[in-house]
Amino acid sequence: MRREPVFFVQIEGQELPFALHVRSFEFSGSDKKQDRLTLSFDGLPVEAVDHPLLQEGLEIEVRWGYLDGDLSDKVVLKIKDVTPRFGSSLTLTLQAYSKEHKAKGKSGKNVWANKSDSDVVKDVARSLGFKADVDSLPITRPCYQQAGREYFEVLTDLAMRNNCVWWERNGTLYFKQEAGLMGQEPETGFEYRSGAGPLVSFEAKNKSEDRKQKGPGRQTQHVGADILKKRRIDKRAHDGKNPKRVAQGPKTQLRIDAETGKVSRVQGTFNQKRGETGRTHCTTQQDPKVARHEAQAANARAAHRELKASAGFIGLPHLREKTIITVTGVGKKHSGNWYVQTCRHVIDSGGYKTSCDLVRGGTRSPKTSGAKTKSKVNPKQADSKKMSGGKGESTKMRKVTVVPARGGKSYTKWVKA
Repeated sequence: MRREPVFFVQIEGQELPFALHVRSFEFSGSDKKQDRLTLSFDGLPVEAVDHPLLQEGLEIEVRWGYLDGDLSDKVVLKIKDVTPRFGSSLTLTLQAYSKEHKAKGKSGKNVWANKSDSDVVKDVARSLGFKADVDSLPITRPCYQQAGREYFEVLTDLAMRNNCVWWERNGTLYFKQEAGLMGQEPETGFEYRSGAGPLVSFEAKNKSEDRKQKGPGRQTQHVGADILKKRRIDKRAHDGKNPKRVAQGPKTQLRIDAETGKVSRVQGTFNQKRGETGRTHCTTQQDPKVARHEAQAANARAAHRELKASAGFIGLPHLREKTIITVTGVGKKHSGNWYVQTCRHVIDSGGYKTSCDLVRGGTRSPKTSGAKTKSKVNPKQADSKKMSGGKGESTKMRKVTVVPARGGKSYTKWVKA
């Protein structure tokens, strides 16, 4: 029996207008980018362009999955772009993003004295009107200055210094250590079997051999600011014998070996090239404890994400980014635990498909214990009270837009919660 894919959309607590004209639904989540929702409409009447609910700046709430009640968690975003196109018929593309953009347009000159990095992140979250879910970070800095930078830059800078990932979801700012995310126990396992099962494709992208050919490598770093472009400069350089590199000239004060923790002071100039990684980390930090912590974070960042892959699934509503899955049946080299870096859910006339970008840190042997062979529906996720966002909407029924798996026009249907 073929399951019918559905999606549930409300804008400012009201049902999505012109839902029957939706031709595709796509939600994409990533650990490095904002969550993004894309709705594509086709065959619209002209008055749709001026509809009050199809406008930028409004709040949109979405869930997706199957008609039998197997649905994703609720996600709340903000509409940022509505693009109409007039041709043989009126088409319209609506894009909405998570509220991380609030950090992009707000700057300040705060100074945090003798505060831990965790407390700084919590202060930033409060300034942006978010709740905070922040990992405990070990570093307390004598002084950390915002210096007119946007809050987005502050969060990105602290995330880099601590090897963390940050994102906003439904009004909460999350700031998590990457090692913790990659060290989670897998919740779901998938076995590749040709022509069967939810895992329909798997493509490995192993580039670690290129890294081995470069030798052990040593790295320098220069941190500063580009005044004209108003952005942070963070340059790293490999000290291999390459005459084409340009000497930058700034002085460094500490050099830390990320493996041994040995700290030494250096003076003078160094050559730099953006994007290279290595074992030695140079910084302008004065405190050896802080410098050592940042060196270890940089070393971990270089070790992670060497083994990459992409995978395609029959639609899985509960598969999300920043989680661990187990993949088997793809050979000894690639079977094991994978971190879901990006996850895309697409519902259109071809049915419901999920695709992911996967990474596995370094060459550590993956753990395969604790994985389930099938994903299970959490009864709480089908709770109509959590799903209902509109005024006066029944808590026992919900209205969904159904996209026939074999093609054809979309239609709306009231179903039991």
